[in-house]
Amino acid sequence: MIGLIQHGRLTGVIASAFLLLIPIKGQTGMIQHLDASVEASIITDGTSRVTSWKDQTTYSNDAIPNTGSVYKVQENELTWLDFGEGRNVLELFSGEGSDTWLDQSPGTGGFCVILSFKAGSLHDNWNDLIGNSSATASGFGMRYSSSGSIKVYLGGQTITGPGVDIGKPIIMALNYDAASGSYMFWDSKSKNTISGIIASADFSLSDAVKLGSTNNTGRFFKGYVGEVKIYSTNLSDEQFIDEQNSFFLKWVAADSEKEPPVPDPASFQIAPAGVSGSIITMTATLGSDANGPVEYLFTEISGNSGGSPGNWQTNPNYRDGDLDPQTYYAYTVTMRDAYGNTGEPSDTFSAITTAYLQPGLENELEYGAYYGYQGWHFAQGDGRINADDWVHWFEGGIPDAVHIHGDMWPDLREYDQDKLYETQMIYPNGETAGLYSCYDYSTIDLHVKWMKEYGIKGCAVQRFTSSIDKANKLEQGDKKLRDFMTACEKYGVKFWIMHDSGKGDDKEYERITNDWKHLVEDLDVLQSPAYTWQNGLPVYGLWGLGVSTRGWTPEQAADLIDFYHNGEEKYRTYICGGVPVIWRTNPPEGWKTVFDSLDMISPWRTIFNNPDKFKSRMQADLDYCNQMGIDYNPVVSPGASTKHLRDSDAMRNWKPRNGGHFLWKQAYEVCKMNSKFMYVAMFDEVDEGTAMYKLVETPDNLPVGADQVPLNEDGYKLPSDWYLQVGTEIQKMIEGSTALTPTLPLTPEMTGVNDSKSIGALRVYPVPARNKLFVSGFIKPGIFKLINVNGIIVSEGQLNDNTVDVANLATGIYVFRMNSMALRFLKE
Repeated sequence: MIGLIQHGRLTGVIASAFLLLIPIKGQTGMIQHLDASVEASIITDGTSRVTSWKDQTTYSNDAIPNTGSVYKVQENELTWLDFGEGRNVLELFSGEGSDTWLDQSPGTGGFCVILSFKAGSLHDNWNDLIGNSSATASGFGMRYSSSGSIKVYLGGQTITGPGVDIGKPIIMALNYDAASGSYMFWDSKSKNTISGIIASADFSLSDAVKLGSTNNTGRFFKGYVGEVKIYSTNLSDEQFIDEQNSFFLKWVAADSEKEPPVPDPASFQIAPAGVSGSIITMTATLGSDANGPVEYLFTEISGNSGGSPGNWQTNPNYRDGDLDPQTYYAYTVTMRDAYGNTGEPSDTFSAITTAYLQPGLENELEYGAYYGYQGWHFAQGDGRINADDWVHWFEGGIPDAVHIHGDMWPDLREYDQDKLYETQMIYPNGETAGLYSCYDYSTIDLHVKWMKEYGIKGCAVQRFTSSIDKANKLEQGDKKLRDFMTACEKYGVKFWIMHDSGKGDDKEYERITNDWKHLVEDLDVLQSPAYTWQNGLPVYGLWGLGVSTRGWTPEQAADLIDFYHNGEEKYRTYICGGVPVIWRTNPPEGWKTVFDSLDMISPWRTIFNNPDKFKSRMQADLDYCNQMGIDYNPVVSPGASTKHLRDSDAMRNWKPRNGGHFLWKQAYEVCKMNSKFMYVAMFDEVDEGTAMYKLVETPDNLPVGADQVPLNEDGYKLPSDWYLQVGTEIQKMIEGSTALTPTLPLTPEMTGVNDSKSIGALRVYPVPARNKLFVSGFIKPGIFKLINVNGIIVSEGQLNDNTVDVANLATGIYVFRMNSMALRFLKE
């Protein structure tokens, strides 16, 4: 059984990561075809040594190895050309003007190159497979790096694919349309198509196109080549897919193991169970296979109304919706590998949906600390449709320390290690640093699992309106949401949707309302037993109302609120509005009426900048909301650091976490005024350094050169889950299961790990300090300031000698600031 691959530009959709055998249509313009398995393709001396190639094209082709010998070898019943340890190079064409097919300067036609190869080992330099230049600034080439990352370059632009697996066949295929400048690149490992634009130009050079190297003698290919096809015109989308399928079946599938995944037959880890009057959920036992990823097919076999036939999917969790209440359904699950080897179906398990219950009979938001969940980190090679870039991890798509986007680094030890995508960064021990993608279900599942384990009631899942009108971004957001919904149902965690109104243009009303209809009708979010309800309505968040950067007018916002309050009944919601902190004290013109029409007000980071100063304003906000019958949901955050986001050293750890004390101070003030609601920003945002999930503890576990903020930055020895632990205590305090207290009930261990802190010549010591702080390295006397973690100046004066009295300071973290430089130190 062979699956389907369909990723033409016409449809813009990859239906599956698997293959369908499609006959190759008649194609014209082929100017080179080397096939190691076809005798007519090459001539040997009888000992499998290649002496010359047959002339198969319009070019005279009598290329001979320019160094050593190329041999034909047999592996898994396939014939390959062995290029040895980088000792052999073959010219693909000979004769005057033999690479004119790369001259695309007229802006018509195009070309296509497809080849299959196996990496025998990794050269300590670039491994050049085919091309006319090793310089990425010109010419054409296909190669992989010393770390194994696939690269294609054309006219100064580089296309990056996944890493090669030593000894495993891989296909690379590039199709270039000179008329439009558009290209499509496909590889058989990720099975993704990357598309883009490269302006037509003359990509031919004085050096002929070679196989096994380019024009740099130090950049050879070590491995095997099976087949090469070159066309002097671009292929149609359909033809390009045909060639991919043909190469895949011949060189990859045929080289693979023939056994199906185990266990065989498949089985259920969690048997089907009715979770509502219309939904049954189940989880397959995880399959494993030597050929890589496993797919699952859940089949409903009772034939009763509403049962879904299911489709092949990589997610082992399945949710069958739109079922009838109190009805019997029966399911099997089957597994297959990446090459279509399919096992036997599982035993049949049955389940009955529950009686229909009217949702929203209980208020589910009250006395809870809900978290914001971004889920916006994606990685190159994660399988997204028509997208293969780094999102929110790096600037410019370059995965190195210079372009890192966020100031904190997740603790990656519990993630699926096969789903961590290689970067160009390394850890201090020399290992390559990888990162997760929210396109993988395993990532979402782990995040929701942590929410359950640490007592988090639920999350507001962010959905950005700047992306939902783009087909590939919509698919990406839908998949994340479906996976999040599945995980929430699995672990019993609540969620609700929050639109972030990013554009505020005249199409925003239509954009948002159409997306909500899509979520309700196509994704069935309101049918999920995990969806959050309040006052008999589903909770819905809209962030950015009255925020100057969003461009909304109050009239636009009023129309949208009217849709959710008075529109068609099935779309009506309880609205939580994300608003600026000045919403009551100094509302933007025309916005007061809008704010007063919301069901819940959630001012952004209400007391974050100065809890002591702004707690009275927060109390006045709550009093006003109580008078107006509006729920009040203040926002708290653990701290902030935006050095990389703002490209400013001064913004590094600009709001220190102080071992959790800063977050606890905010949460205490919220609970002290008897608020029933709290919003924690954010669960997973490392971009601004506000993440609550598991983070790296010490610099020893951070990538080299990124200058990120570990958990011990403020002088405390903390476990990676420290802020999840603090979040557990916050939930207990707001729900009243523990006493209200201004003191963090957990005791962080202070480190005192450094004897001194320094910037350039300026140095403060000892760290930690007890009575005196000594300062060295300053050229002339100046004004110093000591600042606590809340940003308050606690001491300042003229520094004439090298001593500052700190005996009267409370224990904690402080900043010594002088001459525009700031050093952090710990006071015992």
